Amino acid sequence: MRLFIALFTAIPLVLMFLGLTTVARQHQAVASAVATPATIAGQPGYSIASRLERGKRTSKYQLQVDYRYTVSGTTYASAAVFPHVTPISFALPGDTKRPPQLPGMPSNLPDTDGPDVLTDKAEADRIVATFAPGKPATAWYDPANPARAFLVRRVEFTPYLLVLGPMIHFSIGLGLLVGGAAARNRPRAGRPIPAKNGWFELPVGRAMARRRRPWAVIALVWFAVGGPVAAHYAFLTAGGPWDALALICVPAYFALGLVPVFAWVYYRRLTKNLRDARVWVDAESASVGRSFKARAEQLFTAPLPIKAYQLGLVCLATHRTTSGGKSRTTTGVCFEHWTEAESFDAAPTAHPLTVKGTFKVPYDQPPTTPNDQRGLPRHRWVMRVRAAIPNHPDYQ
Repeated sequence: MRLFIALFTAIPLVLMFLGLTTVARQHQAVASAVATPATIAGQPGYSIASRLERGKRTSKYQLQVDYRYTVSGTTYASAAVFPHVTPISFALPGDTKRPPQLPGMPSNLPDTDGPDVLTDKAEADRIVATFAPGKPATAWYDPANPARAFLVRRVEFTPYLLVLGPMIHFSIGLGLLVGGAAARNRPRAGRPIPAKNGWFELPVGRAMARRRRPWAVIALVWFAVGGPVAAHYAFLTAGGPWDALALICVPAYFALGLVPVFAWVYYRRLTKNLRDARVWVDAESASVGRSFKARAEQLFTAPLPIKAYQLGLVCLATHRTTSGGKSRTTTGVCFEHWTEAESFDAAPTAHPLTVKGTFKVPYDQPPTTPNDQRGLPRHRWVMRVRAAIPNHPDYQ
């Protein structure tokens, strides 16, 4: 489990760091760009590359818009339509080839940015129609490197997606980490605690207050990351058109963030009106075929109506199943016995609500698997309390 948590937190953090680095570079490229007059050289257009993927033909449109611009008396040529944060091609050692220069331009011009590729034909047609040969245009150049320029101030959402996407796996790892930390602070389920009159109190498996803690942390981190990322993208676009990917991913991200919020609200409603149930048994350990008595008490802070209140003996079995060459570990109930359901018009608030019962582990059921025994299946016997509360989250 520790390795699982480490992978689900460390790897997403690395990807998010790379995404933030690219976002910072894109911000620098767009925000610091300086406008200068430019002239379109040659006929703008695009080349089409098509291929068949999974029975469906897809096409990509490589924009070809050559233009010239002058900075501090030096004339530059470029073909970049959008800001390029990462170079499209890299020069290999010993490679002396240079991209073709525009007619009439000196041969010592810096290398231009690579071509831009789109997947939407309508967008490619719109951009090509915007520019005409000899028509004045505006180029945006990098003041630190005037040879780098672009024509359209478009902000790619892909770097932001590299930050938001890993948040799903990071939240899972974070939730397990916080839940595990909480588990180390609670009494370990196992040996009953001696109480009065020969009774023994069973440790609480997982307190409700600790159940809601991971959800609170996940929700806080989820929106603390997503909020600034979405705000930065909106600021950088400065009211311009959003990337189609952003229009899909940003609403989906915040909608998914409501899941931990609803989970936290669920457990918050539980802890607001009632406390964790306490269970006592009259035997330190239960033997197969031997009856024992159990008693549950639960304090309610509000007079909630209770449709059914029960105390039960449950055996949980963990198995590994194989299907289609893949193994899967599942835990389910293999035996359960509950007391007769009791109902209350209003739960008492002056004293704990109490339910009693007599239980027995059947001869045909396996005992609890020892902690030092490895392998599956594993069985674990527990006592549970459940309450069906109208217009309120049920307790178990």
